[in-house]
Amino acid sequence: MISESTTVRSLSVLCLVALLISAGCSAGTFTGPSGQKGPVGLNVTNAANDTHTFEVFVVELPANVTVQLPDGRKQSDDIDPGLVSTGPGVYQAYTAVEPPNSARLHGRYTLNPNETNISNISSLPENFAVIVTIHENDDVVSWVSATCDGDLVYLGVTMRYYGSDNVYNCN
Repeated sequence: MISESTTVRSLSVLCLVALLISAGCSAGTFTGPSGQKGPVGLNVTNAANDTHTFEVFVVELPANVTVQLPDGRKQSDDIDPGLVSTGPGVYQAYTAVEPPNSARLHGRYTLNPNETNISNISSLPENFAVIVTIHENDDVVSWVSATCDGDLVYLGVTMRYYGSDNVYNCN
């Protein structure tokens, strides 16, 4: 026969365990004012044969990017969800890429062949995207955008001789 004190002790332990588990769940789902739980890890690498400059921006969404083609025409592209890499196609390069007005420059990194820059992006707005433009001399050869429904944990942009390779991780 189970004593009353054993039953009370067992119920107390079960309640304590349930309380600890639910506290852990609550703490894990708390998000700060920006909705992002931490900084975005950023890795930009130049694996091409020429020097490239990477400009990294944080923008508030919804937003678009305006590109200027060599013939002077401008076109705007929406920043779509997920990881998007855009190149100039048959034009070989854009003469300019204009981020939206909400853009905040995180950094500008001029990298020689086989150089990498690693940083963290913090102080993020509520709904944001990270944009990276890749420049060769005065031309822009690619631009990349990344955004997630949850946390954007990591963005890696690598410039190669044939274009950019990009990866990201959401949580």
